[in-house]
Amino acid sequence: MATILKKDVTLESIEEQVKRLQSYIDSRKEDLKEGREINLEELNDKFIEMGMNNRPSLDEIAKTEILNEISYQIEEENSTLNNILEKNNELSAYDFGLTLYSDHLSNESLVGGYYMWNIDNERALEAVKHHDDNLYESVLYDVTESLSEAQNYQNRPLTDSEEFGIIMEKAFTEVITSKVEEINSEFDFTELDENLEDYQIDSDNLKLGDIKLIYNNIAEEIGEEPIYSNEEIVKNILNEVEKNKEKEEEVEY
Repeated sequence: MATILKKDVTLESIEEQVKRLQSYIDSRKEDLKEGREINLEELNDKFIEMGMNNRPSLDEIAKTEILNEISYQIEEENSTLNNILEKNNELSAYDFGLTLYSDHLSNESLVGGYYMWNIDNERALEAVKHHDDNLYESVLYDVTESLSEAQNYQNRPLTDSEEFGIIMEKAFTEVITSKVEEINSEFDFTELDENLEDYQIDSDNLKLGDIKLIYNNIAEEIGEEPIYSNEEIVKNILNEVEKNKEKEEEVEY
């Protein structure tokens, strides 16, 4: 089973939360002794809120999973990514997001959902809807459309696992495509190498160096350690640029 909790949640942190709740309960006992009414619904909501705040948002879940899937695609010799790069085929940012998601399902032999166990998908779905973060808002329209299409096709309501699977599919493509746009608009490629002064990531044709840069950027964003060096990224990008030039020259010739 997966652990659907924020990375900083520990036994000690939960213990501190319980202490604060106990302190709140003790104060309500004093109110009761003095004849004042207490709101048990409010008290119960505080327990629920504590538990949900310990769970991650869609942004945290999706980006953590994307890092795992990108590193697999790069390191696994026979991955979909490496097969595409070996054949010099083009791979768009959107299709790369889909590849990360679909290969995860294939490798885990999953039919519906994202995690192996239904309880993990259900916990994650509940957390995503509770936090209702910017990423969830960004994909909600597409998620709603896909849910409707899937329900019509299967002629039944979808399970929570299936709904969470659709959310993750849309989140993967949204994170990758928006990250490419963000890097192109905000990142100075000369920080990597002066030869990349006019370089921009081609969202319709990702290079291996682009993908490694995307990995590092997402990792830093969620407090993880980047694993690809700038030298490695530059080498990959320049090699691909040179290959593309040679291909264009061959076509012209």
